[in-house]
Amino acid sequence: MYIEMKNKDGLVEIYGQLVDLVGIENTEKIYYTLRGQQIVFPMRLYKTEFISKEVRRRYNGKNLKELANEYGYTERYLRSFIKSDGRNE
Repeated sequence: MYIEMKNKDGLVEIYGQLVDLVGIENTEKIYYTLRGQQIVFPMRLYKTEFISKEVRRRYNGKNLKELANEYGYTERYLRSFIKSDGRNE
């Protein structure tokens, strides 16, 4: 059964939140594509391998704190990427 969403008044709460984030049309696409599935979003947006490469690429010897804040990791953790030569990725 297909019901076109006109507004969020009758929607289940999570779909109302999605409407606020991405709009009615995109919420509808998400619903019809993923309905019935359990979805868990990881706390981290980026893969560790990507962060490691980016930190090594962008690190200039003075910006570790800035990179740590940007990616949401500790300076100590990012330092381990800088010491790594990337062969394990």
